[in-house]
Parts: sequence; C-alpha cells; structure tokens
Amino acid sequence: MTKKYYHLFLNEGEGWEDVFSSYSKQEIEDEWDCYQGYYHPHFSRNWMKKDRKVVTTDGSNEQAVAAWKELNEVTS
Repeated sequence: MTKKYYHLFLNEGEGWEDVFSSYSKQEIEDEWDCYQGYYHPHFSRNWMKKDRKVVTTDGSNEQAVAAWKELNEVTS
C-alpha cells in the first residue's frame, strides 16, 4: 500500500502552482494557515480558500506533474 502524499496548490493568478508537499495533511493545513490574512497580489484581496487545492498523489513526480497539468487545463 502506498502512503498518501499531499500537495498544496495555490492559484497564483496565472495558474496553479505546487507550493508545498508533505506526507502529513496537518502540515499542508499549517502551511495554508501562513497565507491567511495576507494580501494576494494578483487578485488585489486577501488569500481565500478558493485560491487553494489540496491534491493527493503517491509521491511520484509523474503524478505531481499530472495533477498540475490537470488543474491548469481547467483554468485555461
């Protein structure tokens, strides 16, 4: 059984970027908390939950790239 690997993707305004990854979902939430209350430069407002996505992979680079591509295809 493969352990889940979590990725924090943020909508930077021009697309989604994988900004943090961990085997711990709590670490992902803690990283997201660092953005709360801070200004999002592209949208001229504070960061909001809709600006983030948490994606689960098996930890391989191939799955991370596939998730990034899928998110950015949806927004383009």
